[in-house]
Amino acid sequence: MSGISGSERYLMDILPALKKRNIDASFLVLQNKNSNEKNIDFINELKSKSVPVFVLNSYFLFSPILLCKFLRIIKNNHFNILHTNLIHADLIGAFIKKFFYPRIKILSTKHGYSERFQSKYSFDHTKIKPDIFYSVSKWAALYADRVVCISKSLENFYKNSKIVKPHKLSTIPYGFDFDGHPNVDEKAEFNFGYPQLIVTGRLEPVKQHHLLLEILPALKEKFPSMSVVMVGDGTLSHSLQKLSVELGIDSFVHWVGFQINVHPYISNSDVMIVPSRSEGFGLVILEAWYHAKPVIGFDVPALCDIVETGKDGILVEPFKKDELLNAIIEMLSVDQQIERFGKSGQIKQKELYSLNKMVESTINALSHLINDDAKKSIKTN
Repeated sequence: MSGISGSERYLMDILPALKKRNIDASFLVLQNKNSNEKNIDFINELKSKSVPVFVLNSYFLFSPILLCKFLRIIKNNHFNILHTNLIHADLIGAFIKKFFYPRIKILSTKHGYSERFQSKYSFDHTKIKPDIFYSVSKWAALYADRVVCISKSLENFYKNSKIVKPHKLSTIPYGFDFDGHPNVDEKAEFNFGYPQLIVTGRLEPVKQHHLLLEILPALKEKFPSMSVVMVGDGTLSHSLQKLSVELGIDSFVHWVGFQINVHPYISNSDVMIVPSRSEGFGLVILEAWYHAKPVIGFDVPALCDIVETGKDGILVEPFKKDELLNAIIEMLSVDQQIERFGKSGQIKQKELYSLNKMVESTINALSHLINDDAKKSIKTN
């Protein structure tokens, strides 16, 4: 683990909610010791909500010492189910189950695939090659008792690529209530102009921030007082800021870095832009809808599972910058469209993507694992 992104935000919400429903849930952080500062907010947040946290520091992604410590924690605390998130946890969990502790049940949640693959091919399963990531994912999936994907597009990808056997797969979408983040009154420190566009996400190739930056000169001509807020950090931070200077847009593009609480920025913006090549789910969509803000992006997985063009946002053909530009102009130019689309998204978020719905579905998945064991015990007896 190295910082907070979508999967970590999911865990920060679901683990305390499971505790409230009498699930004895703990969390194990696997990290390089140098990442401790990046993870401390996540760890403290879970502890503040009475979720026990174990921390294993290792300079290696996989080692005998790491395995021994991992196994000791499982046995000493009598855990029944290991809920793995992301490839390193999947691999270690599968290794422990196969060689040391076969009775442990594994629930694997898939938040995406290799970021390098997604950056090139989105979720096109026909482009899969038998590389290390593929081989590790497929081997680990053999020992998972159940595999949950956060979107239908992601489930179809794992099924069609034959990484996971179909009978193990199901979909449980993200769900959030954002109870701890009420609407924020308009404040100058979060609002830099009108209209204000916002992009929230890591500054990495798969997010394709450059496609938005390149249409901003034309957009500025149409809306002279507009501003753009970029929330997030990553390996492309320097190059993207340099590009904004080269394009002459740096005066109205505001790079605010990583924010553990993005809600004040979203609440004080008008439209959420998601120029990603692909998203395992797209948590930012729910964050935007919570504040009744419409979403504009490309018609790619899993945005296409969630956003309904003409109702709660606009999705355009990948990766046409002219179409993205026209969609933003249309959204900002038509009277009351921002409010109408935003309200529609807000209703959808509450009805289809609530925290309660996600938690109940997860409890059902956990219960199936325990009940399967009980049925086998009855048959044996």
